[in-house]
Amino acid sequence: KSKQNEKWSIFKLTFFRKEGQDSSFYFATAGESADEQRNKWVDEIIQVLSNLTLSLFPNFELSVDPVPGRVATSTRIMAGYLLQGGMNDRASLVFC
Repeated sequence: KSKQNEKWSIFKLTFFRKEGQDSSFYFATAGESADEQRNKWVDEIIQVLSNLTLSLFPNFELSVDPVPGRVATSTRIMAGYLLQGGMNDRASLVFC
């Protein structure tokens, strides 16, 4: 089979930035199992990014109940951690 007729499967990974220009990277697999290989790559990237994201948070449980003795918490809807994008491609973990 010639290279011209070889099957390709492509995906794009984009890094969205708060400031500046976003960056996109294109990846391709080729051959009879191009789709399966691409799907495996995508699944593994998703798993790595998920594990990285989870590693940034301490163990916690979302809370919807007020904290006894803390009047300011009596009207909140929910409390927990938020990963917030910041300047210079930095992220901050805040409790709100």
